[in-house]
Amino acid sequence: MFKINKKVIFIAFVVCLFFLGLGVNDITRIYRDTNQLKFADFSPLIPYIISGSIFFYILYIKKDKTSA
Repeated sequence: MFKINKKVIFIAFVVCLFFLGLGVNDITRIYRDTNQLKFADFSPLIPYIISGSIFFYILYIKKDKTSA
């Protein structure tokens, strides 16, 4: 498996957080207008949540094999 620089993964993580923030802002606007939430309102956020959790795992939870 190839190695990706940690800086690149961190930038991708920050981009995911940015789009999650935009999505949450959109969801709060939808809720304010309709006073109800559906799963379809959350579905655009699912790819960003999954990829953000993968980037978080790689950056902060997974330990390098070379450091052990």
